[in-house]
Amino acid sequence: RDTCTVCEKVHPKLEALSEDYPDFPFYEVNVNQMQNLMLENRLKGVPQTLFFKDGKVASVITGDASEDEFADKIEEFQ
Repeated sequence: RDTCTVCEKVHPKLEALSEDYPDFPFYEVNVNQMQNLMLENRLKGVPQTLFFKDGKVASVITGDASEDEFADKIEEFQ
């Protein structure tokens, strides 16, 4: 997040949503520090918001999105 301006826009939205959805797990990963996760999930850029189901990536939002778009995706997986 420290060198990514788009990440800086996404982070506060997801942080706010984490308060609205306390039972939905949120994790933040710095891919500069954990490049293996980026490779494992075949990510080509950041930010990527991954949604997992049964331990596998089920959906991805690439780049910035509105808070409503993130919330709609969370609703799909609850």
